[in-house]
Amino acid sequence: MKYTYRVRTDRKIAEEGTEHTVYGIEVLSETGELLPEYTIPDLFCQWQRAEELVKLCNELELEPIHLTAVAEDALV
Repeated sequence: MKYTYRVRTDRKIAEEGTEHTVYGIEVLSETGELLPEYTIPDLFCQWQRAEELVKLCNELELEPIHLTAVAEDALV
């Protein structure tokens, strides 16, 4: 089965009331169904870093079960 990865965008409000945009990754099945069990929100503060990781996951046809480990490595 082939999966598609895409950037997820969320807004977070800090304790002091300031709003921040954060980026994560979502996984879609071959039929385009969102697989929420593999979603990783709030991974990056920069859209470009999230986009680079999404591009790599799509190019390598990563199995979603490995996404958490790949995301952890991307943060190091």
